[in-house]
Amino acid sequence: MATKKASKKRTVAKAIQYWQTMNGTHDVDYDAVRELIKAEKLLDIQPISVDEQIDGLLRTAVRNDTRITRRGKKVRRYGVPRLFMDGELITLPPTELEYAKPDVAQTIFDANFDNGVNALKRVAIEEDEYNDYNLFGATLPERDWDLRDTITEAVSTGVYDDSFDASELEDDDEDE
Repeated sequence: MATKKASKKRTVAKAIQYWQTMNGTHDVDYDAVRELIKAEKLLDIQPISVDEQIDGLLRTAVRNDTRITRRGKKVRRYGVPRLFMDGELITLPPTELEYAKPDVAQTIFDANFDNGVNALKRVAIEEDEYNDYNLFGATLPERDWDLRDTITEAVSTGVYDDSFDASELEDDDEDE
C-alpha cells in the first residue's frame, strides 16, 4: 500500500508540537525547533538556486512595492489578477494597477477584498473559539465589526497601518 508523504508544512507543525511537549511550553522558539528539525533530519531541504532566489525577490517586490498617487496617497504599485476557471485558479502576470484595464483591476480588487473578508472571518472564528475554550476562562471584549467609518477615514486620508513588513524580519546582510 502506497503511503502519502507528509507535507513540509505538516512535518514542521508536528516538529513544533513535539518540541513544545519536550520543553513543557506553549511558546515557539524558532531557533530551537529549527535545530531539532536539522538534528532529527525531519526534512529533506535542498539549497535553492539563484533563479529561485531571484524569483522570490521578484514576488516580494511585486507584493510590497508602493507608489505615491497624485493626491499623495501611498498605494500598492502592482496587482496580481487571479481567476477561477472550471474550478482551477489561474494566476495572470502582475500588472501596474495605475495602468490596469478596468476588468483586470476589478479582478484584482475583488480578490483582495475576498482575502480581507476571509481574514476577518478567520479572526472572528479564532476569537470565538478562544473565548469559549481558553484555559483562563477569559472573554475578550466584543469587537466592533462595522468597518465603514474606518474605511471612509482611510479613503479620505490615504492612511492605513501597514507597518509590519516581513522584510524587517530578515537579516540586513542578506542583501549584500
